[in-house]
Amino acid sequence: MAVASNFCLSSSRLEPTFSQPQPHQSTYVPYNLRPSSVRNHFVITFIVRTKHCYTSSISSNPDWVHQEIKIHKVQVSRFQVGVSFRWSLRETLHQLLFKFAERHYNQLDRILNQILDYASSVQSQESNVGRSSLGFCAQIDEIKDFVCQEQVSSSTHFMALIEDFRNSFDGVSEIEKPWMKNVLKDAKIEEDCEINCSICLEDVQVGKIGSSMPCTHMFHRPCIVKWLCKNQSCPLCRKKVLPSD
Repeated sequence: MAVASNFCLSSSRLEPTFSQPQPHQSTYVPYNLRPSSVRNHFVITFIVRTKHCYTSSISSNPDWVHQEIKIHKVQVSRFQVGVSFRWSLRETLHQLLFKFAERHYNQLDRILNQILDYASSVQSQESNVGRSSLGFCAQIDEIKDFVCQEQVSSSTHFMALIEDFRNSFDGVSEIEKPWMKNVLKDAKIEEDCEINCSICLEDVQVGKIGSSMPCTHMFHRPCIVKWLCKNQSCPLCRKKVLPSD
């Protein structure tokens, strides 16, 4: 029994969290990033993840909340404090979050400002006054909230629905309707472009063909065809598609 329509993507956002090493902890810094004659700099460890959160809108039972986390990238970068700090940080963020830029471009400046604010707070800490090298971890999560609209009787039932949701597009034969050919536009994925299909939650591989909606969001063609057979709207932005033969 496919229950894809029982789960819907209610929100998708980028959220950063920050942490500093404890006094008794030592943070490894790659050799090429260790200070030589360069002083007054930040060493920032970036961790970029995707977090899928499954909840039930019918009940507030904490057993009916499930999270799945995938780490995409871990990178250590050094930034010299000064007029170029903001520009260098912006360039690094654009490279790190390129995978999510299409979906969250309007959030990148917010992430940048939050990192700068945290860096400023680290500098102002009394224990860090006079230190030439400071460091912290910036973890950036793309959080996707999936809400189940079906009545859930138990946590076991809820986990079964999640598993069914993951598998609901596998092995299901759907016939592409004539009107979909006018809606979907195919494009080959180039090497410098990373696209994640939010339906099956897998990447559209480089060299493969992806299909984009009129809103420009792109998916695997079999995935979006099966989705449109049940829902005439974009899975991400919910923009309606009007079938016409």
